[in-house]
This record gives sequence, structure tokens and C-alpha cells, in this order.
Amino acid sequence: MIRSNGSLMDELVRHRASQSLAHVFTLLALVLPSEPLQIAFRSLHTNDLYLQGTALEYLEGLLPAPIRERLWPFLEDRRSGRRSQRPRDEILADLMRSNHSIMLNLKTLQRRADAERSQARSPAVPAKPVAPDSGG
Repeated sequence: MIRSNGSLMDELVRHRASQSLAHVFTLLALVLPSEPLQIAFRSLHTNDLYLQGTALEYLEGLLPAPIRERLWPFLEDRRSGRRSQRPRDEILADLMRSNHSIMLNLKTLQRRADAERSQARSPAVPAKPVAPDSGG
């Protein structure tokens, strides 16, 4: 699949935004529990809506309101308007159990992205014409 310049630009912007978000999570990990934050960050980058929702639920209960309000517009919250009222410990346990699934999901997404990039970089090479046999 060959991408247009617009979609390449979109991919670049998404990559830059992801790097900026990673930096924010690194800073948050200086004052908040590091491992659950890393897992939440990875969850947000999967294509599993349940994992994304668990991460958002965790962040919603963890982050102080002023930080959460400023960060939320940069997170893709696809959850319905109804919010869960699960205890924070239950959410954290669910998030921690999800780590293995998250890593598998991210590896699958990475392989897919690598294959798409490889395909976009190497256009189809036409076959060389075969010279007619001169019989000699």
C-alpha cells in the first residue's frame, strides 16, 4: 500500500505527539507510581478498547484534577459517557494483569507498521525482460 503525502504527514504528527506524551508520562513517573504509569501509557497505544479504557480509568482516578484536565484532550477517550465507579485498587490490579496482553498487542501493531513501511519504501520492481534464445 502506497501512502499519500498527507497520510505520511499524519503519521509523522502522530509519532511526534506520541513522543511528547511519552515525555509527559516520564515526568509524571517522577512523582507517581512508575510501573502502572508505563503500563497505562502502553495501553493507550494498543488497538484494544478494553485496555485503553482501563488505562484511562486508572489515570482518571490517579491524576490530580488540574493535570488530568490539561492532559485529557491529548488522550483518545473513546469510552461512553458513563464512567465506572470501580475502586482504584481493582482498576490498578486489572491494569497490572493486562501488561502481558498489552505487550503482545503492541508487538503485533509494530510488525504490521513495519510491514507497511517496508512495502511503502520498496515499490514493485518490474521483471527484467528475457532475451530471446539465439539458438547458438
